[in-house]
Amino acid sequence: GAVLIQGESGTGKELIARAIHNLSPRKAYPFVVINCAAIPSTLMESEVFGHTRGAFTGATSSTIGKIELGNKGTVFLDDVDTLDLAMQAKMLRVLQEKELERLGSTKLIPVDVRFVAASNKPLKQLIDENKFREDFFYRLNVFPVHLPPLRERKGDIPILLDYFSKIQARTTGSSPKAFSSESIATLTQYDWPGNVRELQNLVERLSVIIKEPVIENHHLSGFQSSGKDRAATGLKEAVNSFERRYIRDILDQTGGNRKAASKILGVHRNTLLAKIQQLGV
Repeated sequence: GAVLIQGESGTGKELIARAIHNLSPRKAYPFVVINCAAIPSTLMESEVFGHTRGAFTGATSSTIGKIELGNKGTVFLDDVDTLDLAMQAKMLRVLQEKELERLGSTKLIPVDVRFVAASNKPLKQLIDENKFREDFFYRLNVFPVHLPPLRERKGDIPILLDYFSKIQARTTGSSPKAFSSESIATLTQYDWPGNVRELQNLVERLSVIIKEPVIENHHLSGFQSSGKDRAATGLKEAVNSFERRYIRDILDQTGGNRKAASKILGVHRNTLLAKIQQLGV
C-alpha cells in the first residue's frame, strides 16, 4: 500500500521514505525519487511516464520514465502537493490500474511499485481549496505518517546534536565536538523553524568554525557581527545574524545564483528564498 508522509520542511521526510524502502521486501530493487516541485510541468509527463521516439519535437529516441525505472521497487513522490490536477489524475490511474502509457504510445505497460509521497503542506486543506484531488489523496493515504516539527519534540535535540557531531567528524576525519550543558539548554530553547535540517547545518558550521573540542554557550552568541551587548542577544537573533552573513557569502560565491547557493547550503531552493525574505539578505 501507498504511504503518505506529511510534515514541515526539514523534518526528514525523505529519510523516512528511504527507511520504509530499506526495511521492505523491495529493498533489493530501485528507490526512485521524483521531485515534483523541481520538474517543470511541461516536462513532468515525459519524465515520469517516459516517451516514444517522435512523441514531441526533440524526442529523438524512446525514454523510460521514472516510474518504470522503479519497477519492483519504491517511487518517492517528493512535494506531491505541487502536482497540478491533470497530473494528479494521471498518477491516480497508475496507482489504481498498476499500468502506464509512455507519452506518444497507447501500449499499456504493467508496473509494480510502492508509492511513498511526501508533502509539507496539509493536503486536507488543499482539497478544501480544490487544489488537490480527494480520490488521489485517499489512494496515497493508505499508511499515513505525520512527522512532527522539532519544536514539538525538543527531547530529541541533545541526541541529534550528538549524532550530527559524530557524522560530521567521520566526514572530516576529526574528533566529534561535544556540547556543554549550557549550550544544549540554549539550543533546546530555540524553536528550529528549519527543523532537523537547520540543526544539522548548524552543527556542521560550528564543527568547522569552532576550534575547541567543546562548544560552549558563548560560541553560540559569537555569530553576532556587532560586538554590542552580545550576552543580551537571544539565540534566535544570533543565529539569524550568522545565517544572514553565511547566506550572503554563499550568494557572493555563486554570483547571486540562488539555485547553486541552495545546493551548497544543502537546502531546497524554496527554503533559501524564504530565508532570504525572512532575514532581509
